[in-house]
Amino acid sequence: MFRIRDVDTSDEGQLRQWYDVWRAAQPHRRADLIPSWDAAGRALSTSPPGFELQLFTAFDGDTPVGACLANLPLDTLAGEASSENPASGWTLQAAGFTMITERDTRQAWIRESS
Repeated sequence: MFRIRDVDTSDEGQLRQWYDVWRAAQPHRRADLIPSWDAAGRALSTSPPGFELQLFTAFDGDTPVGACLANLPLDTLAGEASSENPASGWTLQAAGFTMITERDTRQAWIRESS
């Protein structure tokens, strides 16, 4: 069964695990366009100005099998909620999962779509 877990960006082990899964999923990209762990680790450990960076790793049992990056603009999250989803800034659905952003706490979470 698949599980999605938040990545604690202050935990280098979790961050490196996320990066390794992400990098393995990039065979279509030229190698010189993929940032090294040293460069990516620094960039992924903090949010860019005006954004909330959140990382998620998908697991099949204990094996990491997927990586997701949400770079959420803070000004959008602080705006009005939609009438369809009054508690959230926006919702994204893909591949059997739904990502929801909470405008009040400026956080995102992923759940399995029903």
